[in-house]
Amino acid sequence: MTNIVSISSAATAPFGIEPTTLGIEPVLTIAEAATLLRWSYDSVRRYFKDLPGVLVKTRPKRYKRPYRIYMIPKSVFQREWNKMSAYNNGTKTRAA
Repeated sequence: MTNIVSISSAATAPFGIEPTTLGIEPVLTIAEAATLLRWSYDSVRRYFKDLPGVLVKTRPKRYKRPYRIYMIPKSVFQREWNKMSAYNNGTKTRAA
């Protein structure tokens, strides 16, 4: 039995309303991206944390560690997926 989730079904909206009809781009969480890439949670977090376009929601609290929630838009995920697949297929050379 396969546990693969497609990119299009990773962010389905409740109530039957697609987010793209509202002008909102669907986002993936770190856990969803880790499932799609078959990477560990920590590896995905390190890879996507500094990329342009990734949304970061912070909850700063006084005298406590600030928590960060990373939201990866599908377009950013798709862009990085294309980079990874091009690199793995040998069509793109590694940057120095």
